[in-house]
Amino acid sequence: ALFKGCDLLIIARFDEARAEDDNEIDSYCRSAVAMFIAAHGGNDHAGG
Repeated sequence: ALFKGCDLLIIARFDEARAEDDNEIDSYCRSAVAMFIAAHGGNDHAGG
């Protein structure tokens, strides 16, 4: 996958609104990774 661990920089730039707090970033990071995995890896329900 393109995500190596979790590039906070890319995510922060992608949506700075949610990058206000570290906690928010961590949560958003997990969501982003989960969505990517679900979309690319697990063909459960792609959201895009």
